[in-house]
Amino acid sequence: TISRPEQIRLLHLGDSCECLNEPDINGPEPAEYRMLIADCAAVAHEIGARLYGPAPSGVHKRGLDYLKAVWPAFPPTVHGCSIHWYSKPGGVWSDAEGERIIASVRAIIGPDTPLMVSECGWHTAPEQVSWFGSLANPLPHMVQRTDEEALDNIRREGAFWDAHGVPWILYQLNDGPDPANDQHRYGIRRL
Repeated sequence: TISRPEQIRLLHLGDSCECLNEPDINGPEPAEYRMLIADCAAVAHEIGARLYGPAPSGVHKRGLDYLKAVWPAFPPTVHGCSIHWYSKPGGVWSDAEGERIIASVRAIIGPDTPLMVSECGWHTAPEQVSWFGSLANPLPHMVQRTDEEALDNIRREGAFWDAHGVPWILYQLNDGPDPANDQHRYGIRRL
């Protein structure tokens, strides 16, 4: 539990915020999330920040099921729906996949709710990351990309979201300094 002054201090770091990160993976359960986002919405409204949620880990069965379970109870002061997306089709951006993402989410949130892709990116690690699959059987969207391939995908994906009026945030544009940390391996190392 975060105290009200601490909630307000954290929200003052920007004009938009998200209620939790990928709750479909580690919780809370949907009923608890609905209570949490109501509390967050009250604080965000109080200070004039835009609140998004629930930021599921992807537009797949688990993520969509979580969105279906929490969305109908969102308070009207929640600005919009946020999702996370890492492209799958052979590791190359596909506008058809983007259309599928939008249609799947809009079927739950409706046509007029603001939608934001609050996390997306392209893997540039020198090997597969075991959390996403095994070395012997990596998931297709985790195929390593060169910096140039990742940049091409980022440009095409960004142009798609822009053309559809969907704000998007690239996850860790620059690779981090620790090659042993999978979270430091998304983005462009050099151009």
